[in-house]
Amino acid sequence: PRSRGLALAASASLPGGATVTVAVEGAGRRLFVAAATGPLGQAAVAEEDAAPALVLRDMRASALTALALGAEDVPVLTLTEAGGSLTVTLECSASGLSARDALDLVSGFAGRLAEPLRHLL
Repeated sequence: PRSRGLALAASASLPGGATVTVAVEGAGRRLFVAAATGPLGQAAVAEEDAAPALVLRDMRASALTALALGAEDVPVLTLTEAGGSLTVTLECSASGLSARDALDLVSGFAGRLAEPLRHLL
């Protein structure tokens, strides 16, 4: 439900969509969502061994208010919350995403979080 919505928003923010893994901190679970190929509500759950193009860490239930770990094999978006404000952090290597694609990913994801109904249409 909420994790699926985050994964769909992140997938739709990548060029051409992509498979996204959501790691929910505090819940100890991971949800694998296949790339959105049509309307956002029609994405399917992927196999657990599917290689993600993006990892989304939902740290809002954690006591952490910021996180910076460094680049991994795939780009990582981290979502944290402090004082009622959400922070989106992208960590990726230069070969993981171009600067333009990285900017599009972060701004697209933030826009989808700010106005989710607009992006469902």
